[in-house]
Amino acid sequence: LSAAVKIGYKSNFEPPPVNIFHGCAWTDSLEYALHAQASNAPLIITNNVFINVCDAGIYIDRGSSVVQIIRNAVAGVYPTPIAPVLTNEMTGGSRVHNFAGIRTDELPVRMVSNVVAGSNDI
Repeated sequence: LSAAVKIGYKSNFEPPPVNIFHGCAWTDSLEYALHAQASNAPLIITNNVFINVCDAGIYIDRGSSVVQIIRNAVAGVYPTPIAPVLTNEMTGGSRVHNFAGIRTDELPVRMVSNVVAGSNDI
């Protein structure tokens, strides 16, 4: 599986084009709603709504550059039901993968006036 929208390319243009997601709505995504993966093009994410999504509303992976996340709302994030659950051999406890309303593995990211609610992380 993959995200509802996934960006993962290297632009050969100088300067690279700007990717803009403005005023969009995502609901019931089985994996990340919006996933930026190793793109050298600037990314601006503004005034979007993400409802009942698995793993993350917005996921900025390593290698992404010039990212701005401004005035977005993310509500009702939960782990995907198809994610593997690992068992600790020593204690028998369960471990699931990380998830969050907005996840950024690359810094810096400009974040302004975002709201995340109901991210049922354990």
